[in-house]
Amino acid sequence: LAYRELADVVAARPIADPDAHDARLRRTWERLVQTIGRPRPEFVLLEIRMLRRDGQFGQALELLEEFGAAVDRKWLLKKRRDLLRELEWQPAAREAAVVFAAQYPELAGSQPDLPASTAPQSNP
Repeated sequence: LAYRELADVVAARPIADPDAHDARLRRTWERLVQTIGRPRPEFVLLEIRMLRRDGQFGQALELLEEFGAAVDRKWLLKKRRDLLRELEWQPAAREAAVVFAAQYPELAGSQPDLPASTAPQSNP
């Protein structure tokens, strides 16, 4: 259900009723938590997604840092960048974007954020 929301999946198969999908995902998440408990390393990205859906970006970042060793490095760096942006921690978000773009330029997009110290300067 969570992967159903990925941009490339939605492009091919749009979600007809986003509210119903959200309710189903939340019910499924609650059942998973009741069954296995939390937090669990193998489900940490899903738990982070659920926290982000609820606007709990700080808790999501804390969980990401705690279980970072269990997450593929590219997703760790991407999620860290995204969470820092959502928290509006600009200097840290720019630094995280540079690190992610340097290691995974194909995933980072064409214009990564640059920290102020490395941003191109215009000549007056």
